[in-house]
Amino acid sequence: MLCCVFACSGSVLVVGGKDAKLRVFETSTGNLLHTLSCHKASICSLCNHGSLVSSGGDNNCNSLVTWDVRSWSVRNKVQLHSAAVTCIVDLQDGVNLASAGYDRKINIFNHKRGVAILSATNKTGIGCMTLAGDRERLVTSALDNSIAVWYLTR
Repeated sequence: MLCCVFACSGSVLVVGGKDAKLRVFETSTGNLLHTLSCHKASICSLCNHGSLVSSGGDNNCNSLVTWDVRSWSVRNKVQLHSAAVTCIVDLQDGVNLASAGYDRKINIFNHKRGVAILSATNKTGIGCMTLAGDRERLVTSALDNSIAVWYLTR
């Protein structure tokens, strides 16, 4: 397994792996509830955002898939990157996510409309990203060991 995230108020654990499958486990029992397929390569990033979970695919897939946790069905699947989607961050505004990857891109994605609304390019591939506590800045860590701060305007 490559990544995991709690969802449904902590009642389930969602796990992504090298076999391109998403597995949903009940946390109280450890029972496997669902095995989901939509990616064509390893799942290397996950993000819980309310009633949705988004997953990012590795190289040869590069897609961002948003799942509705009520039915565990695909809400949308988009191709925002040309290399692995290494991180997905909830921007905590109820509609937007940020995704980043080895293709050097940071995309702001409106998951309700299923479209990218903004894109920026870093000088090298991005390994991880987080939203600052003030919700005004994204901080990225890149493959060249650099850190960048990106200011969000809302």
